[in-house]
This record gives sequence, structure tokens and C-alpha cells, in this order.
Amino acid sequence: MKLTSEQINFLKEKISFYLKKNCQFCDHNNWVLSDTLFEIREFTGGNIIIDNNTSVMPLIVIICGNCGNMIFINAVSLKIFNKDE
Repeated sequence: MKLTSEQINFLKEKISFYLKKNCQFCDHNNWVLSDTLFEIREFTGGNIIIDNNTSVMPLIVIICGNCGNMIFINAVSLKIFNKDE
């Protein structure tokens, strides 16, 4: 799901302190904030199960533009995504 410009602006403000830090792996400061909301699903032994009982976590992704290190932030905790929607 693509984030709206309002969500991206809110997110940039919320995590601005982190974007000033260098990457833990390569020590560069070249963060790229993804404009797409991703999800991680509960592992079910290699089977893909899509139902209301499977746990899904929506994530914001920040990527180091130098080495590709990725940082995942829970979109529900940041109030970017409402889990009831």
C-alpha cells in the first residue's frame, strides 16, 4: 500500500531523529524512506495462510542507500496505519 503525502510527512517528522544517525553496518548516512507500507506475516511452517486468524504486522521500511541495511518500524505503533482498517 502506498503511503499518502500526509503520512510520509508525518512519518518524516516522527523519525527525523533516526534519519540523522549513521547506518550501524556501513557508517554512512544515506537513508531512504520507502513510500510503501509492507507487511510481515506470521510464519506457518512454509504454508501461506490468509485468514482472520493469521497475525500480520504492517511495517515502514527505512533503507540505507549505501549498503542496503533495512530497518523495520511497526506502522501501527507509529499510528501510520490503524489495525482495525
